[in-house]
Amino acid sequence: MSNQVKTMAQNHLPMNPNHKNFLVGLLFMLVGVLFLAVIIPTQIGTAGDFSFGLPPDFFPKIIGWIIVMLSAVFMIQSLLKNRELLQTLPGELQRVSKTIDIVIIRNVVVVFVTCLLYYFLLQISSFIIISPIFIFLLGIFLSLGNKATVKKRIILVFTLAIVTTAVVFYAFEYLLHVKLP
Repeated sequence: MSNQVKTMAQNHLPMNPNHKNFLVGLLFMLVGVLFLAVIIPTQIGTAGDFSFGLPPDFFPKIIGWIIVMLSAVFMIQSLLKNRELLQTLPGELQRVSKTIDIVIIRNVVVVFVTCLLYYFLLQISSFIIISPIFIFLLGIFLSLGNKATVKKRIILVFTLAIVTTAVVFYAFEYLLHVKLP
């Protein structure tokens, strides 16, 4: 086998699971930092009466820090399991960025656009109407590669959409006493 063929074969081998774990940890680290630095300060106010002595952004900040810490632990574990990752990481990140499948990019874009659409539709309609539609459409889209029959998949996703919406609505309205839009 020539060197060129060996190089091509090596470039298309599946990524080491420790490399994937590191990249997932890095992604969640970025999400946690974004959550702490941008989303909480712009979306949660701190003015008002603190009846319980805690500001409204207290628990969201705890969740943000938990995300950051757990992703750091995940990244450190992947580095400890595979020491060669430390030497190959820059090249590995370049290889991954070049070989990302177009289907993955399409799925991410569709989910992101659907979430934005859900957010804006929630401003003009109610949770109980928009949520099952959102869950159903995303469920059907994300299960397109599934080998189950179309009728069976539609019934399953429809049931999941209705039950999930009902459980979330009941939990927030009656157990937590939080009004949903």
